[in-house]
Amino acid sequence: METNNLRTLVRTKLLARSTRVYYGVAPAGAEYPYTVFELKELSSGDGLSLQELEVHVLDYGTESAPAEDTADGIQADLDHFQALTDDFEVSIYKERRQPLYEDDKQIIRRRLTFQVRLYWRS
Repeated sequence: METNNLRTLVRTKLLARSTRVYYGVAPAGAEYPYTVFELKELSSGDGLSLQELEVHVLDYGTESAPAEDTADGIQADLDHFQALTDDFEVSIYKERRQPLYEDDKQIIRRRLTFQVRLYWRS
């Protein structure tokens, strides 16, 4: 349950910057632009879960400014974000941001990774 609550919290933050947000994989034929995110647990113990949040902003065309603007907003919203819920306390920090290139040169992709420190509340 707590993992779903974290996913919901992240998705809500992403929806402030992107109207189409998917977890894991976008559906076939998803309309551009869209954002895909995934959480990966790196380690856990003593009530702390260290996770990586990976976010991909995708657009299609020849102009990268809209994807960059979306990535800028996501970065501003999530870097140093902190929240306290009934289930957990979470802190998020940006690790890196990079362009990724596809065989189809009109696919514009920006990848952002964040460190997530998740403290479960008993």
